[in-house]
Amino acid sequence: MDQEITTTQVSELARNTGNVENLEAKPCTDALTHDSNLFSNSASANGNKWEQIDKNIVVHNADDTSAFEQKWPSYQNLFLKSEFILIENIMGFRDGVYWQDPHIEDDDIPEPPLFICSPLIVLADTRDSDQSSWGKLLSWRDMDKQEHTWVCPAEMLATNSSAGILRELARNGLIISPSGWSRQKLAEYVQTFPPQTKVRVRCVTKTGWYGGFYVLSNRIFGKQEGESLLYQGVANNDFGSAGDLEGWKREVSARAIGNTRTVFSVSMGFAGPLVEMANESGGGFQITGATSQGKTSTVVDPAASVWGHPDRFAKRWRTTDNGLEALCLERNHSTLMLDEIGQSDARETGQSAYLIANNQSKMRMQTEGKNRPLSTWKTLILATGEVNLAQHMAEAGKLVKGGQMARLPSIPADAGVGLYTLECLHDQPDGRRFSDTMKAVTREYFGTAGEAFLEKLTDASTLKEITDNIRGGINEIVNLMEIPIGAGPEVGRVAARFALVAFAGELATRFGITGWDKGEALKAAKRCFGDWLSASVGDVGSDDRGLFRQVSAFLQVNRASRFPAHDISAEDLKRVKNHAGFSLISGENVSFWVEPDAFKYDLCKGFNHTVAVKSLVKAGWLEPGSDRTQKKRRIKAIGGEGSWYYVLTDKALGGDI
Repeated sequence: MDQEITTTQVSELARNTGNVENLEAKPCTDALTHDSNLFSNSASANGNKWEQIDKNIVVHNADDTSAFEQKWPSYQNLFLKSEFILIENIMGFRDGVYWQDPHIEDDDIPEPPLFICSPLIVLADTRDSDQSSWGKLLSWRDMDKQEHTWVCPAEMLATNSSAGILRELARNGLIISPSGWSRQKLAEYVQTFPPQTKVRVRCVTKTGWYGGFYVLSNRIFGKQEGESLLYQGVANNDFGSAGDLEGWKREVSARAIGNTRTVFSVSMGFAGPLVEMANESGGGFQITGATSQGKTSTVVDPAASVWGHPDRFAKRWRTTDNGLEALCLERNHSTLMLDEIGQSDARETGQSAYLIANNQSKMRMQTEGKNRPLSTWKTLILATGEVNLAQHMAEAGKLVKGGQMARLPSIPADAGVGLYTLECLHDQPDGRRFSDTMKAVTREYFGTAGEAFLEKLTDASTLKEITDNIRGGINEIVNLMEIPIGAGPEVGRVAARFALVAFAGELATRFGITGWDKGEALKAAKRCFGDWLSASVGDVGSDDRGLFRQVSAFLQVNRASRFPAHDISAEDLKRVKNHAGFSLISGENVSFWVEPDAFKYDLCKGFNHTVAVKSLVKAGWLEPGSDRTQKKRRIKAIGGEGSWYYVLTDKALGGDI
């Protein structure tokens, strides 16, 4: 079985020098020695091999036949082992890839070698993590001497047309011969020429963890002792760095101290790479508050600066499903920052929250009628908005579910001390100056904190320690969150996510990245959890609150029109359109006897009615029978026959819980 590459950097793969002895792939140890001169401006270190070649003869194309015929015995050694050759700094040849017809007798004078393109290196064979999508890793330089790499899919090489290959190579600066025959030979060269090394490269299409290595779009972290990894996902500049870590600590991180929303959001930036090893489900948080409260400059920008330039790393809610899926793949095992939920379609926002948190794309069909492989990810969301998820969905008449609220709980942006999102101004005279300063410094210092975090985290011993202890650490923090007795089940799930963020911030502090005192991230997470809990949850779960609101609203709106008195006459009942049951008045109390179908499909629309019954009984809104959840009653208007009804009390009418 072939060896695996022992370095992460594709640029460190050995370059072919043009030496005939190097036309075959080298052993692994030799292939990893970066001592060749391809793409250099100096003469080859092996130039003495070609002293027998007349330096005054330069073969540029097939028209230089007379000079070539004179020197063919010297040149023919170049093509002893292959009809293709890759040449640089050999006088007599223009730098590039050449092809020579191999079907010529030794005593014949062949046509001069055919120039195909400027130097193009076949570095290695590639495949993805599923042993599929095989290809060839290619490398070349454009006319500005900038190096390019590209994995040419094997399926492109299997087609009758090489147009796709030529287009990609030419678009990125490879000089290609205009000859139609040369263009055909270019695809053949890529497909058949021995790669620079026999060892292979594993291509990955999304960021995140692959074993003990962490892949970003611009860098791979972790000391590789196995195969080499190559990111082949969407090319962008989202991950990048400027300034130095000390500058980021001084200008960005130090100003977060004492500001719980800013500390929490920066900790969110570090939490993305931990979500997988903590075995946490996807989801995140929304910072919610009126406009001009500094949500972007004091929350999103500092968090984004952990990984890149805020204007590139943070995204907008306004996007299609396909666009959102692409963003999730680009932020796999990282933090996806979405600014301003109000820009999204209120009819689709709830499903978008599910899409991100459920960690997989929609099922789609291929042209052949088969389902496409599902794209999967796991990411944390840091969102902002003027209204929370429930309020935004209500604009489109949608009812938020508890699962949606648990995936994107809303933290009030106002920290409660009269400075909007802030509690401490540090060296700034007012909140506006603080926001302006933070906006400026996060665009001067960014990316270095995330890089330093991953460098520490991917150390083998550190990674094992964190993996072994992270779950226990999160549970300890949850115990400090002071969850109220009787709180809904989603409160515990949300508390665990708050605890993950606290753990991440404290870990970054332990690594010496934030410059904060121990406990700063924990204090911010506890404060934000408490503010969310008091503002949004209370003692009742989100699903129950949504159910109770819906039931109460239905009774209030339809009390007179769809619930006639139980002693109504048969003639009057005929004039009641679409009645849902009957009302019974006893003194000052009223109860609603709801027909089973109306209860299931109107009052409990969108909810599991069996679960809804239990919640309504527990809240005292529904009176069950002695041996079942319904009661039987005779109604004169429908013939006096006994029928089964769900009985709701007037407590439901008032909406009291």
